Amino acid sequence: MAMIAKRKSGYHVQPGEYDSTIVGVYDLGHQYSEKFKNESHKILFLGELADDSSPMPITLIQFYTLTLSEKGNLRTAIETLLGRKLRPEEDEGFDMRKLLGLKARLQVIDDNGKATILSMIRIPAAKPVPGSLPLIFFDMSTGEPIPEDTPEFVKKLIARSTEFKKGYPPPVQDDDSGEHWENENNYEPDDTELDSF
Repeated sequence: MAMIAKRKSGYHVQPGEYDSTIVGVYDLGHQYSEKFKNESHKILFLGELADDSSPMPITLIQFYTLTLSEKGNLRTAIETLLGRKLRPEEDEGFDMRKLLGLKARLQVIDDNGKATILSMIRIPAAKPVPGSLPLIFFDMSTGEPIPEDTPEFVKKLIARSTEFKKGYPPPVQDDDSGEHWENENNYEPDDTELDSF
């Protein structure tokens, strides 16, 4: 077999079903869409897969527009993770921090070479789902710095936001520890993926 050099290497999540834990909920701020020529407030869910076939933690991401609209994908995702409809007081404003640590069974498909979440089903809290990554919540409205353990690709997305370009305090923190974990396929975001949700 020939030795093949590739630009990027990384673990590729195979199609199938995986138990996962929501380990990150990140505010990406207002992101401009080249496709729609406008901007909207985006967030990102980071899920760690319970997959013992890789020595490194494996994650998948999902983008959402920050709205509880009945037509929005975020509302459906929240209600799926909670296992119930939003209560009237939550409908007025839902604290996204409540999603950290919740568990879901993900159905993953191959979408032109990229692992994509097709659907998710809530897993009862009592069911153990192994994981090793810290739970991280980032909300720009607090003015707090971006958490140190935030994956580099998420920091890059935040840096593209309107808020960050207008001087969101403080700047992205550098991680000098030398310890990094891989995201699925060494993911590098592009503008088109932010448009679909």
